[in-house]
Amino acid sequence: MATPTAKPFEVRGADGSPLRGDVRSGGGVRPALVLWPALPAATERLARAGFTVVAVALPAAAHDVDVVLDALRAGQLGPAPSLVAVLGHGAGGMAAAGRAVAAGRVAATVIWTPSPRGGDPARATAVGARLTLTVPAPWQAGHPEFERALAETIRWLATQLA
Repeated sequence: MATPTAKPFEVRGADGSPLRGDVRSGGGVRPALVLWPALPAATERLARAGFTVVAVALPAAAHDVDVVLDALRAGQLGPAPSLVAVLGHGAGGMAAAGRAVAAGRVAATVIWTPSPRGGDPARATAVGARLTLTVPAPWQAGHPEFERALAETIRWLATQLA
């Protein structure tokens, strides 16, 4: 696969305010993953796994997921994707992912929820096209539980977006 390149984007949010982030992709038409909000430790790895990653910067409201999905599908953020998923974390990310799936706008959603430091190792629960992962802190590259959760996310999305 080609080395992913990053391209910043700016679109107008639902309320007219700027909504920013970056798109990382190896080029060409591929499945897209909207990462809400951006998670730098995961973005490059997800792009190297073969996804076009649209990492949305804060501040962003959950209803802005519609604007991002419209821009993505219209080819404004690069080639229109074959399929789309949302990975949400934190309250806003979970709300954005929930909104996208409830409206039938995505093929799959992934929700990362935190567990306390020293808590249980990463746990995954898949129901239909939704994967929920409980991921112990800290969420940083190199941390064993973060790496395990990221690998599980990539494996699961590869089957859902194939």
